[in-house]
Amino acid sequence: MLSQLATSWEIILVGNYFEDGEGKTREVVIQLEQELMNVRAITLPKRGMMGWDMRKGFEACRGNFIGIIDGDGQFPLESIMSCYFRAIEGDVDMVKTYRTVRKDGIMRIIISFCYNLIVRILFSGLPFRDLNSKPKIFTRNFYERLKLQDDGWFIDAEIMLKANLFHAKIYEMPIHFY
Repeated sequence: MLSQLATSWEIILVGNYFEDGEGKTREVVIQLEQELMNVRAITLPKRGMMGWDMRKGFEACRGNFIGIIDGDGQFPLESIMSCYFRAIEGDVDMVKTYRTVRKDGIMRIIISFCYNLIVRILFSGLPFRDLNSKPKIFTRNFYERLKLQDDGWFIDAEIMLKANLFHAKIYEMPIHFY
């Protein structure tokens, strides 16, 4: 899919790890880096949680567009390309998705709904439908303005709150979530 693009690209796989952990993520991303062209692995001892991992991946990116997608297989890979093609039209700072179909269980749906509602209440005027949905693809200029700081699970909200604060041009597109 990506190899058909008429531009250079890279995939950054973040496999940060707890030094006392038993997970295999670090080894898997290193192996993928060795086997696949255009893939770089970031494997650092963890100093934070999801936000820290995302920031380390973002810092390693070299392109004009920076994207993020979770690696757990819940988002269709084609959505990356859909977001990218919309982003390169040049009239937006970021393209993000919102989940229209969710297959991750009623409790996760309720928790996500409540989380989005609470953030909208606390930060009135936030116009976005689904803060945590991915992929998100932004221009390098927009990313550099964000100056992300969160080390935890609030990083998606930080991105969207700052996007709203900066009056960023955001395009949202629907996605199925598995």
